[in-house]
Amino acid sequence: MNNSISQTYGKIISGEDRTKLSTLERLLLLLPTAGGLVFGVLPLLLGGAFGAALGFPGNDSFIYRLAGAATFGYAVALILGLRQGDWAPLRLVVIGTLTFNIASVYACIVHLMAGDNNLFVYLIFGTSIAITGITLWLLNRHPHEAQTEADVSVWYIRFLGLGAVLSGTFGLLPLLIPVLGATLTGFQGTDVFLIRQGGAASLGYAVMCIVAIRSGTWKEIRLPLIMALVFNGFSFVSSVVALFTSEPMLISIVIGAGSLFVMVVGAIAYKRNGKL
Repeated sequence: MNNSISQTYGKIISGEDRTKLSTLERLLLLLPTAGGLVFGVLPLLLGGAFGAALGFPGNDSFIYRLAGAATFGYAVALILGLRQGDWAPLRLVVIGTLTFNIASVYACIVHLMAGDNNLFVYLIFGTSIAITGITLWLLNRHPHEAQTEADVSVWYIRFLGLGAVLSGTFGLLPLLIPVLGATLTGFQGTDVFLIRQGGAASLGYAVMCIVAIRSGTWKEIRLPLIMALVFNGFSFVSSVVALFTSEPMLISIVIGAGSLFVMVVGAIAYKRNGKL
């Protein structure tokens, strides 16, 4: 009997511990956080010059800035989640990060098989494999809690559905057909590796939206919404910058208008805790 009580108590303690991030988990999450900061901020600020410094053509600065905006969103959410220290709010962010890095591994393999010997590709390849392993380990270590009743509005769920479609489209097309997708929208499409990485980052947002729809709980959706606000906020700024440069005008206007819409609706939803 005492042994049974001890085992039950041990399970309870273990379950309680699993709701928090351990010191090791915090340290491991510093890798994707640092990656999101470096490969988010630098493309945002430097545009095509960032690619040129790494040995790529460095054309289509707007695409560089969009990829940087998407990547920077991950860093912001991870920083906020690490400060809070709870697992549940970070679950969807970790799922998105896993998706991003699996797609990044695919992009790296495609380029390495094509004979791309740029050291930057090898760096991203190794980093993406490491982050994939970290995020898989975290998700395995923290099984999903029992489903609680959804506490966000039906209209917000529909908004998430729209987000899944848009981010999925702007994720899969650049990832699978980067040159065609870029040229159809007026870009040169020379920086194929960067285009695929931007698509990988966007695909992570799409998967988060899908999982968020299934979850329906504000506790898990809050950080991904902050990510979306950061992503679209900087995308809007990048669109404005593009309008005053030689970037394609039509797609800049379309993306700018879409980003502004997501920012306004997302800000309302955030203020109302997922209610629209």
